[in-house]
Amino acid sequence: KEFQKSPNLSDEEYEWFLYIIYAGNMINLDQYFEKHDAEKLRLLISKEVIDFLGKDPDVTDQIIYDYEVFLRDLFQQTKSLVKSMSLAIFHKYDLNKYQKEHFQKLNTPSPIVMKELNEMIEFFLWNWEDYLSKYKVTLS
Repeated sequence: KEFQKSPNLSDEEYEWFLYIIYAGNMINLDQYFEKHDAEKLRLLISKEVIDFLGKDPDVTDQIIYDYEVFLRDLFQQTKSLVKSMSLAIFHKYDLNKYQKEHFQKLNTPSPIVMKELNEMIEFFLWNWEDYLSKYKVTLS
């Protein structure tokens, strides 16, 4: 409804979504763990993601780093991880050109699009609060 036409995403573009979700969750570690532990978790999880993607580890690691930097910059502006991730998706997929003409001219996301993106993103953030209320994470 909010878009005039479909963005018709390619397989590579679907991967961008994974990187945004992953980077957002890495940033989110900082809210629940001491810096040293967050870094250990980041390394362990990165290895799993790199293995899952099955691509060149050095290239994948650089892509992940670039996405984290991009999201951290947005986070500095919005002060909300969910909003930052939603904006990252909006910009990375160039969704402005698929919006209704009014919002295209304003070059800003429609409030309805942002609301829906925010709601969707919340499902992809790891719920550390709930997890840590039930389990203890130990890193050696």
